[in-house]
Amino acid sequence: TLALDDHTLAKGPFEKRFLPVVLTSCAWAALYYVFLFGQSACTFYTFMKKRGEKSEDPQGKGVSLYAVKYKAGGTKLNLCANRTVGNYLEQSPPFLLALWLCAYLIDVGTAARAGW
Repeated sequence: TLALDDHTLAKGPFEKRFLPVVLTSCAWAALYYVFLFGQSACTFYTFMKKRGEKSEDPQGKGVSLYAVKYKAGGTKLNLCANRTVGNYLEQSPPFLLALWLCAYLIDVGTAARAGW
């Protein structure tokens, strides 16, 4: 059986005990924003590229940012960026839950290493 002295809660202040896992969670958030900025950059890149092309629109308006971002006006680059953000968000809840449960129930160091 596990004695109270061996449990994670009995080892000191929260900030010191869980700092490696907090840093891993901050790195997760930073990577999320990198993916979001990449998604936006891909959309604007495709929009600028398509805006310079000859328009097939009879009114001569060309492609809109809305069409590039939300409709079939995008490219494989846009699809890749969109799926990267979507898959990252899809896998985030189980990752963060497992990270923090491992830190709380098993060991902070093990959780931080697994998270990296």
